[in-house]
Amino acid sequence: MQLSDDGQWMWNGTDWVPVGQPAVVQSVVDPTPIGFTGTTVNAPTQVSISMPQMNQPQVVYVQEEKSSSRIIPWIGVGVILLSLFMPYISFSFDDDFSFDVSGFEMIGFMGEIAEMASDDSGSSDSDGYDEPGGDDQGLGSDEMTLLIAFFMFGLSPLVFLLSGITSAILLLLKKSTKIMGILHLSYAAIFLFFAILSPSALGISIFSFIGFGFYLGAFSSGALLVK
Repeated sequence: MQLSDDGQWMWNGTDWVPVGQPAVVQSVVDPTPIGFTGTTVNAPTQVSISMPQMNQPQVVYVQEEKSSSRIIPWIGVGVILLSLFMPYISFSFDDDFSFDVSGFEMIGFMGEIAEMASDDSGSSDSDGYDEPGGDDQGLGSDEMTLLIAFFMFGLSPLVFLLSGITSAILLLLKKSTKIMGILHLSYAAIFLFFAILSPSALGISIFSFIGFGFYLGAFSSGALLVK
């Protein structure tokens, strides 16, 4: 301990302090490494510890599928099937004579015609004789156009029924009915094309026989295009 000349001050190693004040010992950490045998220990250093940040609330956006996009194709299927109960053939003459044929009735007629055709083909095969002579003259373009239009119109109830059933199965499997809608509308458009080109006689065309049920079943398939 080193005292001043007057004996009132004491040197504590870093500063002069009064004799009555206790000495403050400051520990000084030597940053230089301390050598040991086979090991080098470094003096303690300040370690910066980054505290983990609190989890921020995450905003989750849940996009709900619009129920309308799933209902509209079902409505289209229902209208297609409903149209088969309505007149596909409707004709009236002077308000005294009229007749209507629904889509399901046309399907029944097609079944009867197919059965009769199969019976006729069987009988003709068993005879094995064709009557000579016959008209080899082909159909003209007008007759062929009219024949195609009548053929497509006659098959339309069956085509629409198969389209409605197939679309319902696709909807149950949660598949898109867009392809069925395109095929359905394409069939109706091709028929209308040939029907427009087909000839008319005495002011009566094929459109004079088409009932409301056909148009309803044909164009309600547009609902099948909705994803």
